[in-house]
Amino acid sequence: MNDEIADYQIQRDEYREYIETWIHEVKLPISCIILLCENNRSDSSRSILEEMDKIEGYVDQALFYARSTNVEKDYTIRSASLDVLVKAAVKKHSKQLIACKTSIQISDMDYTVYTDTKWLDFILEQVISNSIKYKKNDLTLSFKAKEENANIVLCISDNGIGIPTQDLGRVFEKGFTGVNGRRFAKSTGIGLYLCKQLSEKMGLGFDLKSKERLGTSVFIIFPKDKLTMIAE
Repeated sequence: MNDEIADYQIQRDEYREYIETWIHEVKLPISCIILLCENNRSDSSRSILEEMDKIEGYVDQALFYARSTNVEKDYTIRSASLDVLVKAAVKKHSKQLIACKTSIQISDMDYTVYTDTKWLDFILEQVISNSIKYKKNDLTLSFKAKEENANIVLCISDNGIGIPTQDLGRVFEKGFTGVNGRRFAKSTGIGLYLCKQLSEKMGLGFDLKSKERLGTSVFIIFPKDKLTMIAE
């Protein structure tokens, strides 16, 4: 049995390494296509860029999913500016946000948090991407942070279609798409699952509240004490 377990672990590691290598390889032609479109502006190239942004997002999601079972070897906790992290994530989605005529509000971000910036950037991008995917009309997206006891809590709120009450208890399940995922957008059911898993493995909290037709608020909770977070 020990031999079989060892063989399985070797196969799993080899498969993950293959997926990671494949993803890195496919990123090169994606970057080339984006560069060609940016150097040859037209209505068609703008449409292609929008679709390439989506492809790039799904590729990144696959990479983080492949690494999620071994995240302890791939992240480094350090202090970072919450304001810088949030604005960088918003900038990455600037084209899509402009196309959605998004009203963005960023306030009370003068905090230093302890996190891995690469992993948190992925989490923020997933949240922003969901707000875009499940918007109603013109999108309103707000980012606000505050201190609560021994934590700094980042709240990201939108005015989108919200989540039906019957789905709220399952949004962090792997592969769960819910009513909205089937009705309004093609969903993999992986984004929120990964956000939850990666947050917990870094010692962060991740939760959300939502009301159907009124919007969704996501909460990322950063312990203020780095030693406490690492100990968890």
